[in-house]
Amino acid sequence: MLDDQSARRRTDLYAYEHIWGQPCAGLHEDPGKRLVRVHASDRERVRKTFKRDAAHGPYHESFRIDRPDGEIR
Repeated sequence: MLDDQSARRRTDLYAYEHIWGQPCAGLHEDPGKRLVRVHASDRERVRKTFKRDAAHGPYHESFRIDRPDGEIR
C-alpha cells in the first residue's frame, strides 16, 4: 500500500504525462526539457517568471503547451 506522499507523487506524475503528452523520465536531470513544450509565444515569459519566482516557493503562471501529438493545451 502507498503512503499519502507516494500516492500524491504517483498522481502528479500521471497528471504531468496526461497533460504534457510526454513521460516524466529525465525531468529531474533536465528540467529545461519541459520548457521546450511551452508554446513559443509564451516561452520567454514563462522562463522569466520561473527564474524570478520559483526560488521563493510555488508560483502560478498560465501558458499554452505544444504536445508531441500536435495538440495545443
